[in-house]
Amino acid sequence: MLYLKTSVENGIISLHPLNPDEMYYKCEVCGNFYGIDNLSDFSFGDDVFLKGYICPQCEAEIEEDYELEQEEEFQSRIEKALKMNNLIK
Repeated sequence: MLYLKTSVENGIISLHPLNPDEMYYKCEVCGNFYGIDNLSDFSFGDDVFLKGYICPQCEAEIEEDYELEQEEEFQSRIEKALKMNNLIK
């Protein structure tokens, strides 16, 4: 039986048995492999391989980082507008 390294945390390697009737994808961010439960959730495009897929954990982290960036940008714009109107120094 073949095994797939799915993650490495704190020096511990996790292995998952490869089943011939299952499909897997590799997260483009963390590099871990994940099993595909529902193929209709994935887009293959013109190729037989998944491209640019991000696991749910990494996607949540990216969205959180994006929201923080947007909030910081908004706060910066507010401060600039107040400075331009001489409301703060």
